[in-house]
Amino acid sequence: MFAQAADTESESVERTYPMSIHSSLKASGTGSGQRNVWTRVERLAALKKDGRWTPEEGVTGLPKVRTKFKVVTKKKKKKKDDDEKKDK
Repeated sequence: MFAQAADTESESVERTYPMSIHSSLKASGTGSGQRNVWTRVERLAALKKDGRWTPEEGVTGLPKVRTKFKVVTKKKKKKKDDDEKKDK
């Protein structure tokens, strides 16, 4: 009887199922978005380009660097359409 109980326990352990992940916690499309944190190398390159850092200063205590943001521009109207309207 004791041996049978051990067999049923091992069978139930083998039948474990992975837990599901909530849809809000899934990492869908993580690589496609704009990163808002730069690595130290990227920060040093930006600071060096702006003239705010030299190698003699070291890499500790670096100032903050603003990341690049997408700029929304207005759509330009076609000049041909404007010229045709003026001629009429």
